[in-house]
Amino acid sequence: GAAPDVDDARVQAADKRRTAAAKADANAVRAATERAETCARLEAAVDEVDSLMRAGYPAREAGRLWERWREARARLREARC
Repeated sequence: GAAPDVDDARVQAADKRRTAAAKADANAVRAATERAETCARLEAAVDEVDSLMRAGYPAREAGRLWERWREARARLREARC
């Protein structure tokens, strides 16, 4: 039995497709990981401000805390978490 002739161009094209698919999968995993980390960080920021507000605060800090809370919630919404 002689080895069949293999078309090098077809083999190379298949290798390129597999490589491209593997890169796309790796990029998707990386993007999902980054998104999860971003969402966790933004949720932690909202939780921190909530905790500060629950602990009580003087009237002069009320405006600043509410502004921080609104900004944190807005960033969370913008990230679509």
